Amino acid sequence: MRWFRGIIRLANASSGWRPRRDRQISLKPSPGLATRLAAFGLLLMTLVIEITVPDGWPLHITWAAMALGIMAWGPGRISLDHWIGTHKG
Repeated sequence: MRWFRGIIRLANASSGWRPRRDRQISLKPSPGLATRLAAFGLLLMTLVIEITVPDGWPLHITWAAMALGIMAWGPGRISLDHWIGTHKG
């Protein structure tokens, strides 16, 4: 098993792979600004995709359900939308 670890270590060293900052940033949560509007845009995009790729309906229904849920209930308490709504008036 040591030889396998040595090969993996050698492959990683020769490829020069290191975690990049843009990969780390993409894992952070979004601030939740204009979330319902963004979900509406995703719902429209899902409908267009469903029209052009009709065989993918199980996945498209899932996307549409998530977008409709976000449009109905909003992004949640940890978002800029919620903070602006509570501090607005």
